[in-house]
Amino acid sequence: MAIVKCPYCFFEKDVDENLIPSGKVIVKCPKCEKTFDYQKGDFVFSESVSENNQSVADKGFKYAGFWIRLFAYIIDSLLLLILFAIPVIFFKNRFAPEKVIERIEIGDMSMLLNVSFFLVTILIVIIFSIGYYIVSWSKWGKTLGMKILGIKVVDRDGKNISMGKAFLRWLMGYFLPGIIPYIGILFYIALGIMIGIDDKKQGWHDKVAGSFVVYE
Repeated sequence: MAIVKCPYCFFEKDVDENLIPSGKVIVKCPKCEKTFDYQKGDFVFSESVSENNQSVADKGFKYAGFWIRLFAYIIDSLLLLILFAIPVIFFKNRFAPEKVIERIEIGDMSMLLNVSFFLVTILIVIIFSIGYYIVSWSKWGKTLGMKILGIKVVDRDGKNISMGKAFLRWLMGYFLPGIIPYIGILFYIALGIMIGIDDKKQGWHDKVAGSFVVYE
């Protein structure tokens, strides 16, 4: 096999080397649709390179679009919200501000211990929420919401992404937009638009992490 590479958008495509003409030909890129001259000496003849440059779609996967990914995210968010609400509901009446102040004023320091326990519990829930995405993507390729809807996260080879890439994906797509007040919603909207119009349905967090969301 040989590879032809567009000099404008750098799109690469495998071609049968037996079909390559000996002279110069005009090639039209299927991605950017620009034309350029190509001759036999410009082709790269490498089986290994050809395999590495195959896209996920070439391996039989179908890219998952914005809406199904959004629904999977909503399912996951509801599950995590329930988990987060449990300690809040449990400690709600115990930690009313007036009760905390009243207990401290009468010298009851046990309330401080209870508050500390509550804060540690919330911290554990937050850490679990972060780990939920990172471990699910790297170990199983999908969260529970994604499993329900039949989609998963893969790398270029169609395998599960590494834990490092999963963390990078979460950081760029979930954490950073979420911590910016008011502007964060604009980032999420831009991310959704990018996923919708990208030919491989990748958001910027996918491009940074080298990940793809596909149907199982």
